[in-house]
Amino acid sequence: WLVHAEAARAVLRRAPRLGRGLPLRDRLSQANVLAQLDHLTTFPSIKAAVAAGRLSLHGWWFDLDRAEVDAYEPDAGGFVPVDEAHAERIKARLPAPDASPKRRRR
Repeated sequence: WLVHAEAARAVLRRAPRLGRGLPLRDRLSQANVLAQLDHLTTFPSIKAAVAAGRLSLHGWWFDLDRAEVDAYEPDAGGFVPVDEAHAERIKARLPAPDASPKRRRR
């Protein structure tokens, strides 16, 4: 079962500053979030939706010690607290909503 941790270890090797100052278990946990985001983009439908701008993926990590949620920010090179400032940055990156509602296919 430890083989499942290899993806997180690989991320941590590529980004050795990720989670700097945190215990190794937390750094690996954050790296696992990024590994899972990478894994999601291996699905053709997800990859296409991201490329077309119809889907954006966000990596969130729950810090048990602080009881807070952090979000991965590529520009920051790591995880930052989810607060009002972070919410505004996310909103600024979103495309304008489409005024015409679309029906879901069944």
